Amino acid sequence: QVSRPALHHAIQVEVLSATDLSFVKSLPVPYCVVVTGYPDQPWGKKCDGREYKTSPALRERHPRWNALCHVAFPPDQVSVSRVEFGKATEAPPVELCVRVMDAGGLRGDRMAGEARVRLGQASHGAGTYRLMGGGYATLS
Repeated sequence: QVSRPALHHAIQVEVLSATDLSFVKSLPVPYCVVVTGYPDQPWGKKCDGREYKTSPALRERHPRWNALCHVAFPPDQVSVSRVEFGKATEAPPVELCVRVMDAGGLRGDRMAGEARVRLGQASHGAGTYRLMGGGYATLS
């Protein structure tokens, strides 16, 4: 379930699990990075210190994190004058982005897949999203 606490200018996300992570020959060490941003915004711009990272799941192709987090909205979506998220008509749509990464140690981390959920006025319930790159992620 994705909700918007008005006072905290953040959304609450529960990262439950991923399945079918068969993107590497060796057993992966997957973790998730959760952030909000705009659809055409590069990943590096979205990750400006507002992102949340789950702990790594050692050698799991079907990891379960059950991680509850609060992810802040992009700074220009939050102001003292706004009572509700995205009230301004010129405000671009915001999306929740979840990347499943493989912790690589010395060889560096690699992206396993990414899911994006467009945030509208209504809250979203739990869902399973196909990862661009392979596999599935379940969010609540």
